[in-house]
Amino acid sequence: MIKIVLKVTNCYLFETKAGYLQIDTGYEKDRALYLAKLKKNNIKLKDISYILLTHPHDDHAGLISYIVSENPDVRIIAHEKSKEILARGCNDTSVPGYNPGRIINFLLKLTYKLDKNWKLSFPAFEMRDTDIIVNDATGANVNILKDIGIKDAEIISTPGHCKGHISVVIGKHKIIAGDAVSNMLIWAGSEYVPLYFEDIGQIYRDWGKLLDNSNEGMIFYPGHGLEVPGEKLKSKIMALNLKEFPRQRLMPR
Repeated sequence: MIKIVLKVTNCYLFETKAGYLQIDTGYEKDRALYLAKLKKNNIKLKDISYILLTHPHDDHAGLISYIVSENPDVRIIAHEKSKEILARGCNDTSVPGYNPGRIINFLLKLTYKLDKNWKLSFPAFEMRDTDIIVNDATGANVNILKDIGIKDAEIISTPGHCKGHISVVIGKHKIIAGDAVSNMLIWAGSEYVPLYFEDIGQIYRDWGKLLDNSNEGMIFYPGHGLEVPGEKLKSKIMALNLKEFPRQRLMPR
């Protein structure tokens, strides 16, 4: 596995017989940095055969259109609920979103105010007949990665962050979590919860689902920040009263 760290987003590449599988792409503004990181790893755009999107947000899907324009043979793997949002080229704001606490809510609002270019949008992308659609029927998603050469891997629906979000469990010890888990602003109280989410209860259920599909020693590879040992998330879940999630901490975006 090759980890490419962009300005705030982590991308992951896996080598297969048919070329590389890449997970997520970063912001559109990350293009130069992304290409430099590929070059540093001796990878060309044409070497990437598949791109799996964990979800259709600007910081994860921003370079899809560019990569496809440069490498039309690349096949995109995305959840069926991501299709419409990708075609629209804008994060879905129709569903109320929340932040994990007042400090993070304040910091995000301040960043949004100061960064005039942060519009939650990205170049629109229309899924093609050659691309691969994932649905919520977990069993049907096992063969998608197996067929392209990623053995012992499974795509898991994890919609707590947003609808259409998926994670990838590889070999029972490695979880590419996208924004199901975040390792940013821990000091501000994020507690590994993504800085934006639609359903805090579902976030914890997503963690439980991913942990159930893993062995001891599992590592979560988030879309933002450093790796997170599964034991940290397991401890967090055990400390919660799962019948009464801490909704009082949620602040509207």
